[in-house]
Amino acid sequence: ADLGALVVTPDRSAMELTYRFIKALIFRRLKAEADWPLFEGFIDEGLKESRSGDMIEAVQRVLEKIAKSASALADRLEREIFNLNTQIVVNNARDYQDQSLGHAVCDVIDKFYSPGCGYLGYVPYDQRVITSGNNGRPFVVEYRSSETVARLLLVLEQLLKVTQAFSNKSQMNLI
Repeated sequence: ADLGALVVTPDRSAMELTYRFIKALIFRRLKAEADWPLFEGFIDEGLKESRSGDMIEAVQRVLEKIAKSASALADRLEREIFNLNTQIVVNNARDYQDQSLGHAVCDVIDKFYSPGCGYLGYVPYDQRVITSGNNGRPFVVEYRSSETVARLLLVLEQLLKVTQAFSNKSQMNLI
């Protein structure tokens, strides 16, 4: 299983792309791990099914088909897919609704894609980020005492905690 941080912006098209990205990630992982021509058709069929139905059910059907020929592989794939450990960060949050969007995104990912999503936090919108970038000066240096930098540091702190916990868990799984 892998740990990944996904930074999203709080607009409708970004949310749709986030869910598409998660779906593509899951099916790409399936194809990479089950690299047998026999199983490629099952995976492609599952991807088509997932467009009109429940993603988790579609993946389960693919795994059931693979298990008929290679049960150990199906078990390993299931562990890989359902333990993706996706962490969400909301960037350019302008209001409370944007700030709390990460929890809603994780709820959807947990329900329809892969359980184990976590919300690391948000970084507020700040026009000075653009200005600082245009001036060629690092925002975190120029505005180190801003709310935006404080929030960014909180997100990074959360990411470090999650990474450490994930690393400890992965090491325990190897024993």
